[in-house]
Amino acid sequence: MRTTPVERPTVLRRRSYTWFPVVSGAGFYVAAIALPLEHGDGFASAILLTGISYFCWLIGWNSSFRFTRTHVSVTNVLVTTTADWRDVAGVDIEGGLAGLLRDGRSLDSIAFGGSLIGEFTGYRTHRRACRLLRQGWWGAGPGRRGKGPVPVRTSVEWRRALAIATALYVPVVLVQGLGG
Repeated sequence: MRTTPVERPTVLRRRSYTWFPVVSGAGFYVAAIALPLEHGDGFASAILLTGISYFCWLIGWNSSFRFTRTHVSVTNVLVTTTADWRDVAGVDIEGGLAGLLRDGRSLDSIAFGGSLIGEFTGYRTHRRACRLLRQGWWGAGPGRRGKGPVPVRTSVEWRRALAIATALYVPVVLVQGLGG
């Protein structure tokens, strides 16, 4: 049986928006592992700090634009919204990076959202991602759809989130449990 290879999406993340939460989350995680085990509240504090690490990962690393030759998607925290390139009317950088759908809605990312500094600087940190998204949109070629509501798929990325939560919490629970 022949299978078609799966196309790997191009992933766009805003570097400063990604690395600050990830490094902060790593710091909270190290603190969670290294908490003094003698304190009675060490376990609760470790769980809380691990939760903060997890939230930092969700906001920073997980939030992104992804696209293939046929579709574009945006992940904000746990929710991914996907649309066919044929339903995208354009890619805009005004007020933050967004894929504009032909029915007037937009695919917005919290990582590439608007800001006061961005308004003054012209969203310099968004320009490369905007250029790449536009290339993906242009590369999708003709075949734009007609009128009517755009069908978008919304999904919760629970498998990836559960895997990361497990990878974060299991070591903390083991270290805290074995030490106490």
